[in-house]
Amino acid sequence: MRRADRRRFEKEFRTLIDRDSEACTLCRRPFEHNNKTYGGLTPGGRTVLTGDCCREKVEYVMASGVYVIRKIHEIPIADRKSIKRLSSSEMEGAVEVMHDHFDELDSISGRVMKQAGLKGEARALFLEDTAWKKDDAAWFKNNPDRSHRLRPMFESEASSLPEDVLQFQAPKGHKMEVLVRQVEVGKRARTLICRNTEIPIPDLEEVIHALFDTVSQRKDQGVITAEEIASLARSYVISPRGKGN
Repeated sequence: MRRADRRRFEKEFRTLIDRDSEACTLCRRPFEHNNKTYGGLTPGGRTVLTGDCCREKVEYVMASGVYVIRKIHEIPIADRKSIKRLSSSEMEGAVEVMHDHFDELDSISGRVMKQAGLKGEARALFLEDTAWKKDDAAWFKNNPDRSHRLRPMFESEASSLPEDVLQFQAPKGHKMEVLVRQVEVGKRARTLICRNTEIPIPDLEEVIHALFDTVSQRKDQGVITAEEIASLARSYVISPRGKGN
């Protein structure tokens, strides 16, 4: 391939990635999470981005990767100085490794969600050690008889929340706190609660358990009453002193 054609491809491909990277250029089929993608030139010289759906229509594959839409924190970013051109077989091998990596992360996330009794997909997956992850790990280690925790939100944790949550304004007398469920050592699920600060919440396993279940399974965003939580907590009382709450 001529150097001029390669430079033209690189310029057009960057524009394509910025403006139209969510579907196959040729058949317009939307990419799904962890789909393999291929950037290159058709026999007619058109710069395209495709999936396996139209891979055979690309004459020269110049770039390849995977399409990721799940929010996964701490994905390593390559140093531009370390970037080098790969042979076709090396590129295919590298993409296969990436695809398997994200497939494994999806499996881990799915298992944790299932163990936690949560439906749907996790909104985010955190792999790095954060201040709040370390705090949760230490707390559950020091409280081996507990699987649930209610705690304040860390400042660094708040900045990692989805945009719609960040824009939420808690009513007067309320604040956002975090409910944590540990399904096994090192694997935890979190959900948020906008709690009324005037109502004390007993730090009992069955109470926080009931609160986590109610918040995570509730479809509406209405008020959760103390009576509702107390009734559910009584159905799986663990703490001897919890019966009075």
